[in-house]
Amino acid sequence: NMDKLQIFYHSCDPLQDIGIIVNTCLPMPPSYKGNLRVSLLLRQSIEELYLSTTVLTGVVAPSSHDEPLCLPDFPRFSFCSWKKGGIIDYEKPVKLKNLDNLPLDVHVVLVNQYGYHIACFNVTFIKDRGDKGLI
Repeated sequence: NMDKLQIFYHSCDPLQDIGIIVNTCLPMPPSYKGNLRVSLLLRQSIEELYLSTTVLTGVVAPSSHDEPLCLPDFPRFSFCSWKKGGIIDYEKPVKLKNLDNLPLDVHVVLVNQYGYHIACFNVTFIKDRGDKGLI
């Protein structure tokens, strides 16, 4: 919960919890910059890992994005090829460019080479209108 911005998240897999931390820099209206950190315990090995995201806003049409994160001959991240029981702790700088497109819902699914859900979570960004009674 920050000045003019609230962020909510939850796992959509009852057996897999995730942790998300957003460390923000000072807001520079109309954008916010910060670091997004996602942590999760691997319940399955990930020789291959695929990302699927869907972004929904009330302003523009939904958009989807699919991409491989880990392939046998192209491991893009240090956690590629990790085995069951490992902990992924990934941090990335992010920038939310325009608060006028809020609310914004992001649905993320990560699957391994066998189609097993490694993680599934939803993140919602809401413009805070100053009413501190609603949390």
